[in-house]
Amino acid sequence: MPSNLQRARAAYQEAMQLPMDDMVAVDFILAIIVAQRFGVQVDLPWSYLVGGSGCGKTEMIRPLLSLPFIHKLDSLTNKTFISGYVEDGKDHSLLPLLDDKTLLFPEFTSIMSLPGPILKQIMGDMRGIYDGMGTTKHCGTGPKTFNSKFGVLACVTPEVDYFLSEFPALGERFIRLRIARGKPCHRQTYKNRLKRSRDKAHWRARLKGIIEEILTCYAEPNRNHRWRQLTDKESGFVVDLSMLVTYGRSLPRNKHVITAEGPSRFMQQLANLVEARKLLDDRTDEAWNEADYKFARRVSLDTLPWISMRMLRFFYRLKAGRRVSVSDLSHKLGSDPNYMASLLRQFTASGLLVPTSSGGLRNWKMSPQTRDNIETTDIFSVGAKTHG
Repeated sequence: MPSNLQRARAAYQEAMQLPMDDMVAVDFILAIIVAQRFGVQVDLPWSYLVGGSGCGKTEMIRPLLSLPFIHKLDSLTNKTFISGYVEDGKDHSLLPLLDDKTLLFPEFTSIMSLPGPILKQIMGDMRGIYDGMGTTKHCGTGPKTFNSKFGVLACVTPEVDYFLSEFPALGERFIRLRIARGKPCHRQTYKNRLKRSRDKAHWRARLKGIIEEILTCYAEPNRNHRWRQLTDKESGFVVDLSMLVTYGRSLPRNKHVITAEGPSRFMQQLANLVEARKLLDDRTDEAWNEADYKFARRVSLDTLPWISMRMLRFFYRLKAGRRVSVSDLSHKLGSDPNYMASLLRQFTASGLLVPTSSGGLRNWKMSPQTRDNIETTDIFSVGAKTHG
């Protein structure tokens, strides 16, 4: 009998004819929801599903919209979570209603274009909410403190990479999966999709029914559930990936070097996500298989900012002794030379690169620890064919 994960994959493939590289998004979406509902977790995996306009993000999350533990939100204001509005003694803030649910943003890109001061307040509120510190506002009847634990799944375009360079602290709380990463689909695939568009209402209803049936199995949150203890191999793999991701997504602010993010939060998010995927696949008590390791690699690689991923891979492939100038690196990676210089300083401060000198000229190479982490995890094996 197929597992829930296998059933979900088959249903999405039949309905949407996804490219093989995008099938992992089914695992990701369902695991995000299940991870939120099981276990005593400090660091829930808040997430971005990243892809260009028209690539199928909205279609993929459409079957979730009617579930009682999903709350859809199309827009945000600085009063959305804590409204401050009280009527007949009842507070109308959204935050208390989100506890034990997954907050779903079908289009987070529009929220990123809000005016700076409002956006800054929203991001600050979300950061505090994630950290479980609660948020206190004056709500007419006196100060009120709310403390809700919920998951987040936000559909967004690749502009999120630039957005998070402005709000890096929030980015540290989100993991990412990118779809439509590789070459465009074959012409015949588009022709098949066009033919199936006549039956869209039918396959949408069928997909919705299957996914609702699957996720209803996990409707009741189980806060006493504890994920199995990872083996030494699994925990070492998670630690190595987490060091690459957190050091790699620690980007300079205003071209100034910052203290790199520690790996603890991402380690817990990634481990919880893989274990949730295993629960969906009816393998709760089993050790990770190759598909689990590949899933962890993919989420980790996609969570890296685009520029960081390309820079790490460039230095990993760089031949020993070859000198690299800032202008050469800027041309290769398609970025501003001044920013590349600050990124080199940041990667050096984070320990990803080490400075060298040749003939009195400054140079850089990948640190032994970083090279070892890349080779141990084989993180670049899940890269799209068009990546750099």
